[in-house]
Amino acid sequence: MGLENLSKLDRFPEVAEWVRADPSGPILQFADGSARGPMYRGRRVVSAYGSSAEAARRISLLEESASNITCFGVGDGTLIQQLLERTQTKRVRVVLLEPHLSFLLLSHFEHTWLDAPNVDVTVASGIRRLPHHFVEVLGELHAAGDSAHHLRLEIYMYFFAFQSGAGSNFYARGSRKKYDGATRIKQVRPFIEKDGDVAHLFDKERGKTMAVVGAGPSVTLRAETLRKRRDNVCVVSTLSALGSLVAEGIVPDYCVALDSSPALYNQFAGLEDRLLVTPLIYFPTVHPSVLKAWSGPRFAAYSKTDTTFAPLKAMLPRGELDTDSSVSISTASLALKLGAARILLLGVDFAHVDGQSHGKGARPSVLESPGFDSISRLDWSTESFRGERLATTPKLLIHCRAMETLIERARDVEFLSLSELGARIDGVGVVDETT
Repeated sequence: MGLENLSKLDRFPEVAEWVRADPSGPILQFADGSARGPMYRGRRVVSAYGSSAEAARRISLLEESASNITCFGVGDGTLIQQLLERTQTKRVRVVLLEPHLSFLLLSHFEHTWLDAPNVDVTVASGIRRLPHHFVEVLGELHAAGDSAHHLRLEIYMYFFAFQSGAGSNFYARGSRKKYDGATRIKQVRPFIEKDGDVAHLFDKERGKTMAVVGAGPSVTLRAETLRKRRDNVCVVSTLSALGSLVAEGIVPDYCVALDSSPALYNQFAGLEDRLLVTPLIYFPTVHPSVLKAWSGPRFAAYSKTDTTFAPLKAMLPRGELDTDSSVSISTASLALKLGAARILLLGVDFAHVDGQSHGKGARPSVLESPGFDSISRLDWSTESFRGERLATTPKLLIHCRAMETLIERARDVEFLSLSELGARIDGVGVVDETT
């Protein structure tokens, strides 16, 4: 069976070579000599009971219309075979997770799906972001080694952060305090009634190069790259980056606030005299004490997706911006609405650089710790623009994926990073300092 399966894999020559390249490693272990439920590195990679029922349950979570589906892992072949038996399925892409584990599973189980003409096979290293429709052999995903680490992170984010409100609430807990929507509406309504409408700013900077500045370490480490361009760019900053940015001698043209914590005031305390002409674009989530303390003009905005303030929006309509998971998304959304033709990113790192999560001027209330995450039981890391591995957190990586989605929609705008230090962002190049 094993040699026959591996020979069928030869129609994908690069994959076949990858599978055969690592013949050594742990073996499949079977409890009590059972032919079912093998273990690999102490983890069960295929269900000992009811693998057909488990596969059917996982497939039931797919959209009914899903026709091109990716399967992460091969298991005993049951999941892939059931995908092929769906009437809606047109093509299945199978992603092998680890060479030696794939070799063992292909050698031990029958895997009749290898005969199907509408199956493609690839390896984990060729996948950066999750496709729209996918399934996974969960045990195999966890048992696979480093080659599948990035997929474990992506799939964890999908299920426990994007899909699960509980996950989103947990990872937002560190930066946002809970508030009662009705109470906050009463608190911010007097401000919104007298403040400007963000829609009045739309297209005000049409055709300009704009810098979107977040609070990441590169706002300090690569400040010079922005400073030498300051006269030729319009700077839009998150409020959390303000302390770091001003510490580098740069006062932004616009500032954006989303976080609901009153501690956000700490990010600009003592800087009021330097912000007299800098507009603050804020959402109703922002604590009224922060709005009261802002010395410059204020403009209210609503989220495109948050319905909490729908009653307020009905009474006091204002322009909308993207919010998603992070104020950096809102800041980039504002730059697009202002009419940017080109956007330069700085401090939008989504990772820890030189052991830091934020620039040197950031106040303690926004700092985070990277490393092992107790909820997911995973060590979180990502790839930098330089190809290095950087420590990150689930929250930061979720923000990165949200930024990539925003950039993907803004097809007519060029995005470049002023720093090569942070996490690689799809759709973003790095500015060439030699030109």
